[in-house]
Amino acid sequence: MSYYLLIRNIHITCAVVTAGLFVLRGLLQVWGVDWRARWPVLRWLPHVNDSLLLGAGLTLMPLSGQYPDAAHPWLTGKLILLLLYIGAGAQALRDKRPRVGSATWFFVAIACLAGILTLATARPGTWQGPTDICVGQRPADAVPAGSSPGHEPADRQFHVE
Repeated sequence: MSYYLLIRNIHITCAVVTAGLFVLRGLLQVWGVDWRARWPVLRWLPHVNDSLLLGAGLTLMPLSGQYPDAAHPWLTGKLILLLLYIGAGAQALRDKRPRVGSATWFFVAIACLAGILTLATARPGTWQGPTDICVGQRPADAVPAGSSPGHEPADRQFHVE
């Protein structure tokens, strides 16, 4: 397995764990369970996982040649939604907040997570080839933008020459 695929798989795994831990903590918060006292691991584990997620994401940028800029608007959108998710999630998990407030912020944060997932999987605005090709597939004569055949990460942007 290439270094790129290893880091990418770490990033995806950490993203799934992040979402799962947030949903768990958010539901416990909305249900009025004192999860901070009952399960202290839920206070620190998300921070460790999110640090790994961020580190893997930052490592993927130079490996894939994709940066948050005009050429990769999906990545820019992902980072904006990430900041909104952090803010909404912090409000949702705030101690001593009324349940209605926690639930509202929880659903805002879930919507941000859904947007991040959508942008990460669909990557709108990056495909420059035919529009009838399924996500994850590429034409046989496609090569990654800016490199030669056989030397590209698995999910870089492709164009038909």
